[in-house]
Amino acid sequence: MTAWHVASFFLAVHFGAVVGTQIDLRVKGVRSFSDTQKAEFAPIVLRDMNSVHGRSLWICNAYAHPSGLHVYNLGTQQRITDDEPLAYKGCMDKSVELRDGDKLDFRSNRRSVGIFRARGLPQSQVSLLLIPYRRRPSSIGASFDSHAFLERDASQVVVVDAYRGSKVGKVKIQETSIDQAKGGNNSQQAEDLQFKSVVSVNPGQYQILLQNASDTSVSSANLKIDGASSKYVVMRVGCEPKARRPGYKPAFPQELVVYTSQKSAGLALQLHCLVLFSALALS
Repeated sequence: MTAWHVASFFLAVHFGAVVGTQIDLRVKGVRSFSDTQKAEFAPIVLRDMNSVHGRSLWICNAYAHPSGLHVYNLGTQQRITDDEPLAYKGCMDKSVELRDGDKLDFRSNRRSVGIFRARGLPQSQVSLLLIPYRRRPSSIGASFDSHAFLERDASQVVVVDAYRGSKVGKVKIQETSIDQAKGGNNSQQAEDLQFKSVVSVNPGQYQILLQNASDTSVSSANLKIDGASSKYVVMRVGCEPKARRPGYKPAFPQELVVYTSQKSAGLALQLHCLVLFSALALS
């Protein structure tokens, strides 16, 4: 029997676990976005949604399945993905027609695994991020995380936990030293990046680490912050059901995915209200 699950996700400042305060990190130039920073932005320019032809939509596929996902807008009857499905751990950044109330159907091997409904979309052309992942390790149904980027003169790194399983994982960031770039050891201090948070990082070379419960690095990726208005996604992905036999090896172990896009609308915006996304996911 099919049941519908409704989940809500909030954009921007309220995506982070820390709201209204500054995160004290020893990594130079890393800070969180907070409510206290809202006054720095100019007012939102409201536009008639009928005149909006497209907005930047990021989709990062954390749905663990070898077949990938196709995405269809049921409102416009258009396929958002290209000829080939979006592969697991793959990301895309595409200008799409997306209106308030549109439903995005995510399909694996032509089977719908979840429907995301966009509700209360921002009337400015901010970039939107959508991440599908398995609701539970043994479920085919998808859940979603969503975010709307601030359009401001600062880098933004969104940190998301899309892993499903029992393994412990934490994400850290450290500056890449000159010695490490030459093949030496990195003596820089690594600091935690909290899941469901957005941080701003000064331009430079960094390394993102995924560590297990023993503080051993199980996955890593380099991150180059080029400058203001750049946007990045850091995800822990994987799907590990409970082992059913000795020597069982999961097909999708926990690992790290880092996605970079340099597209920017070049507008400064102020957030006067929350934007609510409603996700309808099949169980």
